[in-house]
Amino acid sequence: STQSTWGKAEESNSIAGYDYKKPRLPVFNKPVQTSKMKSAGTFRPQLSKRELQDRLLELFRESSQWTITELTRRTDQPRDFLKKVVNDVCTYSTSVKAYQLKPEFAALDTMLPTE
Repeated sequence: STQSTWGKAEESNSIAGYDYKKPRLPVFNKPVQTSKMKSAGTFRPQLSKRELQDRLLELFRESSQWTITELTRRTDQPRDFLKKVVNDVCTYSTSVKAYQLKPEFAALDTMLPTE
């Protein structure tokens, strides 16, 4: 009995005399990283915009420059929400690659009494 060319290609994994490998599928069995807050089962409610602005002013009293990663860590707020508020209150300095308080907020902060 004769085999068709197609049958040989399936058996020997070659097409027209060229060997080929079957494509490998991606492996998705790696453990999924979860944030510490989720794994601990705690939930941090989102602050109001005004409360977050006050919190940012407190942080800028400690240091004049902050990265978004540091601000996210210190405020425990969602990054997207934080970036919106930070863009209202701060300017991004490309030379130091960090956020700095806008001059109008810095002036307002000096007029406010410190606790």
